[in-house]
Amino acid sequence: MILKFDWRRPNDDAPVAAKIIEPAPIDGLGEVAAELTGPWPDYPAAIDEAMAAAERWIDSQLP
Repeated sequence: MILKFDWRRPNDDAPVAAKIIEPAPIDGLGEVAAELTGPWPDYPAAIDEAMAAAERWIDSQLP
């Protein structure tokens, strides 16, 4: 899994969106598994929500 954050400006306190990307069969490529939108109060809050969403997505893929 890859977490990718989108920022409005480089020095903002928090990102405006996050994408959870799963690896694709071709090395170096990925497919978007989920997209999250803010606002978050700060970067740690954005990371917490994105990590929780990624864990839920991974758990949903288990048999």
